Amino acid sequence: MDTHTRKARFSGSWYSEDQASLRQSIEQWSHSGESGTGSQALAMIGPHAGLQYAGAVSGSGYKALRVPQYPRIFLLGPSHYTHFEGLALPSPSTSSFQTPLGDLRLDSDTIEALRSHDTFKGPCQSHEKEHSLELHTPFIAYRFPQARLVPILTGRLGSENRVKSIARELRSYIHKDDLLIVSSDFTHYGAAFAYEPFKDKIPNGIQRLAQEAIKPILKPDLGGFSAHLKDTGDTICGRESIRLLLALLPRDSFGTLQSFATSADQTGNYEHCVSYASIVFHSTRGWGEASP
Repeated sequence: MDTHTRKARFSGSWYSEDQASLRQSIEQWSHSGESGTGSQALAMIGPHAGLQYAGAVSGSGYKALRVPQYPRIFLLGPSHYTHFEGLALPSPSTSSFQTPLGDLRLDSDTIEALRSHDTFKGPCQSHEKEHSLELHTPFIAYRFPQARLVPILTGRLGSENRVKSIARELRSYIHKDDLLIVSSDFTHYGAAFAYEPFKDKIPNGIQRLAQEAIKPILKPDLGGFSAHLKDTGDTICGRESIRLLLALLPRDSFGTLQSFATSADQTGNYEHCVSYASIVFHSTRGWGEASP
């Protein structure tokens, strides 16, 4: 089978296409924020906005991943442009993802094994134009260039029981030294997003929503996070990927908020505002233990 590299579609617009400039920016972002615990992290949530807005938040999360290398990285994120049920893998012919810092090789064996499950038969073409995974690939290429990548886009996953069932399917493929990264921005506030649950004291309201969303994520508490979404309608674009992560994590896992910011921190425009958070997860048991 002829293979191809998934092109970096947003290089030169959402982040620099110049290798030296991009590397310098990531180095700067990855040396700010709080340090990690020194133990191996299981998973991370980080944003996927243009790096001029969210690069520092992403960098603080990657800084906390203090293990020199992970052999394999599962990268999950929402599909913004194609709507479907379940999960979508890259096409069988895709062998790598392009970045200005070097191409990332895919773990084709794992991807093909996952493709045998009905849940993972979402449209392959959704990967070609999606930005949610691509915005993490420069950081991965910088920090973990030898890691094999398993890119997965999430569509609608359904009920909590369904999410847990999907987690059991995916969990059997995750090894003890793997890393799972979830790409998600948080609240999208404003008329353009059809989400204005409050119109006074907007910065305070955005902070409150973030705290309410992040609290169950840190525990981790799938039921609590699902309840937050239902009660508030919070426009967290990677909600399904986060739900799947919370169902995957071992029971003794705990998350640490590394950084939080909003686009308004730079633009000053709270009437069109997106929130960003980086959260890193640890567990004494690790992925090597039985699934929760």
